[in-house]
Amino acid sequence: MKVNRTYSIDVSLVQALRSRRNQSDTVCRALRLYLAGEDEFSITDVPLFQLMAAVAARTDDESLKVLLYSKIKDAQSKKNPRLLSDIKWKGPPTSSNPSEDP
Repeated sequence: MKVNRTYSIDVSLVQALRSRRNQSDTVCRALRLYLAGEDEFSITDVPLFQLMAAVAARTDDESLKVLLYSKIKDAQSKKNPRLLSDIKWKGPPTSSNPSEDP
């Protein structure tokens, strides 16, 4: 159930909300996160391709840049995960030959 309430917010927030499609939903989600104590930054909330772009922009290693930029294109497709939290940890790689394990 929804109710209408009037609250005072900064003009800059109003201007930022104008670009949003569903302003009420944006405000509701932001308040839920704030009230739940989840308003702190988490790197897992950043889209994976944005993280890769940030690393690529800060490195001098050309081969790493090429690799990251090619992966960014892959990450933007629907087949690949968008967030780090979408990637399931499978544990460290295991050797098929037991004699190779330390």
